[in-house]
Amino acid sequence: ANLVVLPYFTMTGTPYLTSDAVGVCLGLRLDTNRWELARAVMEGVAYEMRLNQDLLAQAGVEVTEYRGIGGVAKSDLWMQIFADVLDRPVTVLKATEGACWGAALLAAAGLGKLDRPDEFARRTVRTGKTYRPRPEVRDRYDQRLDVYRKVYPATRQLLRQVAQLG
Repeated sequence: ANLVVLPYFTMTGTPYLTSDAVGVCLGLRLDTNRWELARAVMEGVAYEMRLNQDLLAQAGVEVTEYRGIGGVAKSDLWMQIFADVLDRPVTVLKATEGACWGAALLAAAGLGKLDRPDEFARRTVRTGKTYRPRPEVRDRYDQRLDVYRKVYPATRQLLRQVAQLG
């Protein structure tokens, strides 16, 4: 399906940081099914990360690999979408809760039990499957990303009006 979804169901994240944004779905047809819509939402989240990856590159920060953790990392499909859209490998971590793990490491450091929580994390965190970008889908995602980049700037004012409707 030729769907493009802006996944702004609560607000935008970076780079826009707009609190009154709303989601958008372009390309719906009578024969669009829920599977196609769900996939387009997953792709929209990946496109958001790609926007930020490109901004980081412009600032001289090159991201060479991503780590997946938490609920979304349990989805082979979503991790492959991230790898394809970001054009970078995505490695899933075996730890299921990154925020809890990080908080525990910082607490241990605060109590004087760990001198270098970052080094300890590097030594102890185990990785799982790595998803690699697939060159055969690059053109498909590049075309959609080109459209995706234009949607929010072109509709920002209309989306604000929609958010304010009574």
